[in-house]
Amino acid sequence: NGGFYATQSASIARDLKLPDRASLEFEMAWRGTFNLAVALYTDSLQPVSLRAKENEPDFGTFYSLQLNNPMMSLLLVSKKDPIRQVGQAFAPQLSQTNRARIALKLDKAAHALLILVNGVVAHRFVDAEGFAAQGTGVRFVHQGMGAVRLSNLRVTQWDGRMEERTMPAPNPREDVALLLNR
Repeated sequence: NGGFYATQSASIARDLKLPDRASLEFEMAWRGTFNLAVALYTDSLQPVSLRAKENEPDFGTFYSLQLNNPMMSLLLVSKKDPIRQVGQAFAPQLSQTNRARIALKLDKAAHALLILVNGVVAHRFVDAEGFAAQGTGVRFVHQGMGAVRLSNLRVTQWDGRMEERTMPAPNPREDVALLLNR
């Protein structure tokens, strides 16, 4: 019915050829609690067990965004090195509902991941040690808690700017345009 639905551990992945600046948006609905991992800039389309990553087939370094109602954390996962926590944040808006529109704004040059929940900035993670992921794919992993539905996935190149909301034109017969160079 137009989405991906999981009630037990499951994953879905694709090499999207993520550009250096990308916007990844999706709608998420859940029953009970949720525990969703989103592997960003990965080269492995198979789930990677973080507890036993050394025993997994070879994979390149990637970022793992952990969404655990109501916490978010960003991890850097490498086959040979210990998992490094880039940051952690509290997202109270995720505990006040059972659905949300999630937007991830990724910027390699700034070593940053901006997370918006329902159009509002929830947190900005910055990897102080520089961008380290090696792939161009995305993997969603439902880790078996509750039921989760993902829908309306949209991946686009991002220009690095936050969208501005403009007032409608005072005269509906006139068009209004905001150019990128202002």
